[in-house]
Amino acid sequence: CLTGDDAGKSKVRLWVINTTGVDAYFDVQYSTNNGSSWTMLGDGEFISNGAAYMFITSQYSNDTNVIWQWRGATSNPSSGSFTNGAPITISGC
Repeated sequence: CLTGDDAGKSKVRLWVINTTGVDAYFDVQYSTNNGSSWTMLGDGEFISNGAAYMFITSQYSNDTNVIWQWRGATSNPSSGSFTNGAPITISGC
């Protein structure tokens, strides 16, 4: 939870762990309006095999539902299907 002028808000950390067996590139995007629009957090972010990378959203108020998705490939994945991550609801701020 943030403090000061941003009290009552939070940023969301989205973790991607590369378990593909090879070094890969990942796209990560999130939505706060049930998928009507998406914000790109990572566009071809390189993640070594076995490594984790944390993507951080903008700040949002309590009760904001954040859905997110990712896709990966051995080169920048400019197309293809996304895999859904677990949705997160901001609370307790």
